Amino acid sequence: MNPYALADAVRFARSAEFIAEGVTSGIIFEEGVSYVAAEEPSSTYRRWSGILFFAWLIPGPSLWYATIFVALLGSGSVYNVARLGEYLHSSKAGGLAAMPMIFYPSYVAIHTALLREAAILFAITTTAVLLIITVQNRPVFGAIGAMISLSLVALLRPENGILVVGMVVGGLVMYVLPIRNSILAGLSGIGIVGVVASIPHIQPIQEWYFTLRAQRYEGRTAYLESVPLETSTEAVFSGLVTAVYFLFTPFPGMIETPADLLIAVESVISVAFFVLALYGTVIAFRRFPVAVTVLATGFVLGAILYGLGTANVGTATRHRHSFLWVIFLLGSIGAVDLVAGFRGRASSRTIRRRMREERKIG
Repeated sequence: MNPYALADAVRFARSAEFIAEGVTSGIIFEEGVSYVAAEEPSSTYRRWSGILFFAWLIPGPSLWYATIFVALLGSGSVYNVARLGEYLHSSKAGGLAAMPMIFYPSYVAIHTALLREAAILFAITTTAVLLIITVQNRPVFGAIGAMISLSLVALLRPENGILVVGMVVGGLVMYVLPIRNSILAGLSGIGIVGVVASIPHIQPIQEWYFTLRAQRYEGRTAYLESVPLETSTEAVFSGLVTAVYFLFTPFPGMIETPADLLIAVESVISVAFFVLALYGTVIAFRRFPVAVTVLATGFVLGAILYGLGTANVGTATRHRHSFLWVIFLLGSIGAVDLVAGFRGRASSRTIRRRMREERKIG
């Protein structure tokens, strides 16, 4: 029933088993990468399979061991987001932020298949925890841990590694400079536009995006076949449009099967979290301007860059989990704060009404 348990997951499992056989027989130590490439020439499969192969060295149901390992990584991601919500606002916000990651069918499907997405999400959220929470009390441990997490991100998906490294560098600059709040937040927004606008003028990047989109524009759920990137204006506009598609498809007109409907329900909930996140960002920014600015900037930039390279709902659903957790986190902060404010106003009105009634009686 899990659509992600086929295709790539099968190839990852096969490659991991092949590597384990090479380790057991000693062949891999003699031939090295050439041995692995004989089974799977793609570096993508070699990297993730090179982490999973340990499960095939253990006696018993190796596939189960590997699946449990991936599920534990997914659970770790949920814990990290809940912890971030508790630190940035409250335990209620942390619990609410974790809910979509627990109950979204797409999250469950990805975290129970041998895909690298669970490991990437775990590494990204762990980096956020280490740099936002841990580094304040244990700077050496936090910095070293973040470097290890970033290395895993760069190993499994290099483009994510570049993005996260940029976020970390931006955050460090904001910590160092005294005028960090409003000016650098504005510069971050300008930087996003600048990066996207520069794409048409960098021919290799432009060709890479066109090639990537052409490879992914296939199947029943493909969208936005032709995305213009010839001018800066087209690049900025296309980036914003593709980011919306990347984060929130399928739209109502794209629903054709029950599976589409399930993902569409997720998208509606994500839109609600996004609306609340606009308010939650303001609330969290007052206490943690650097952390919130870096998270929001990374989310926007990542959604734009991934949106430009994604052209079908299936791929978008699989990859957007690396960014949706920021919406859940900031949206939960907004929701909890709004509810608390409403209860506070209701309580104040009740107290004032009682006071008026007591004065009348008196």
